[in-house]
Parts: sequence; structure tokens; C-alpha cells
Amino acid sequence: MVVWVILTGSVHVYEMKIKYPYIQNLLVIPYLNFNIKEVKYFDSIIYPDGFEKYYFKSAIPKRNNYLVENSSYAICYITHLWGGAATTYKKALKNGVTIINVGDKENLI
Repeated sequence: MVVWVILTGSVHVYEMKIKYPYIQNLLVIPYLNFNIKEVKYFDSIIYPDGFEKYYFKSAIPKRNNYLVENSSYAICYITHLWGGAATTYKKALKNGVTIINVGDKENLI
């Protein structure tokens, strides 16, 4: 089972590992010089093959697509249906990813 979660949720996943030790907290970075403030929260850091060809601004949407294509579940915080996170949310819905949105659920699809 692969779950993608908003970066700020990584601490919570790290803490959940106490109760659920089989959980792995993976960070998929969009570019090599991505600033990782707390490496200790992650079991592994992944830089997908071929990402070196993407420029800075296009790397994040490509990373988000990678997450959607390689995940079964997603925990996200979406409050509106515009912008990059909302685009990823819609793609995840379309791809059949099971989503837990901790944002404003009333105004979303």
C-alpha cells in the first residue's frame, strides 16, 4: 500500500509509526536541491528517474503526477478546486486513488 500525504503531515505519519510499525514514510522530491528540513521523519527519500530533465517550475507538477500514478491512497488538505494541489486531487480521484481530505470537504467534488 502506498499513501501520499502533504509534506506537513509527515510528522503525523512519523508518530503513527509507533502504533503501526509497518507504515513507511517516503518523501518524493521534485528536484535534487529540494530543502528537506527534517530528514529523520522519512524512511526513504525518492528522486524519480528522469526528473533531472524538468525545470524547477515543472518539476513539482511532474512529482505530483508521479505520486498519483504510484499511490493507492492519499491524505491531503484541499480547500478549493483551483491550483496545483487541487489539480492533483482531481487526477487522483480520476485514477481511483482513495482520498482522505482533511480540508473543507463540503465544497469539493
